[in-house]
Amino acid sequence: MDPVSYLLSGAVLVAALVFLSRQITLHWLSKDIERHKEQLKGESALQLKQLEHQLRLDSDATASRLKQQAEIEISRLQASLKLRTDQRQLRFAWYYQKQAETITESMRLIADMRVAAEKFLTPAPEFIEASKLEGYYKSATDALNALRHHHEATQIFLPPDTARQVKTLRRMVGDMVHPAGTWAFSVRDPGYEKEIRSAWMTGWRGIMGEARVAQDALEDAFRALLESEAEPN
Repeated sequence: MDPVSYLLSGAVLVAALVFLSRQITLHWLSKDIERHKEQLKGESALQLKQLEHQLRLDSDATASRLKQQAEIEISRLQASLKLRTDQRQLRFAWYYQKQAETITESMRLIADMRVAAEKFLTPAPEFIEASKLEGYYKSATDALNALRHHHEATQIFLPPDTARQVKTLRRMVGDMVHPAGTWAFSVRDPGYEKEIRSAWMTGWRGIMGEARVAQDALEDAFRALLESEAEPN
């Protein structure tokens, strides 16, 4: 074989070896790349699962914490509501007790006022000793004052309409008692006997008529209050 042919065949062999080596290298490199990709894919999937698991754990922990906080807040609100309810019931119980006491005492004082006024506003004062008549007048004015003082101190426990009824009745009876007393004990001139008699009879008719009607209406209002379960204003 001549030198040229030998060199050519050697070059071809070298080229073939280079090509083969390159192909083998590319083949193994491709396998390494695929293996690395699969490894990365597996690691990514594992990391993703771990992340999902951790997120689930965190979510469960957060949900549990929020639930616990909600339960604590609900318990606190329930306790606060119960406390306010108990306080409200106690307040109402105290209010109703004071209202009942006010009504009971008011009815007693009104009855005393009526009895004293009727005893003083007799249709025949001329047949009663002056000293006794003055005593009856004093008893009537004392009863009026007692009702006024009690009402001023306790009217807060009555509805406004009922409180006005008490005040109106007391003023009505006072307007019947005081004129008769003024004519009887302040004016001694016999010339005023007609005026005295007129004031007395007006008072007597009033105490036996419109005052009694007003008292009955007020007592009905008192009874309705005692039977009512409505909350105070």
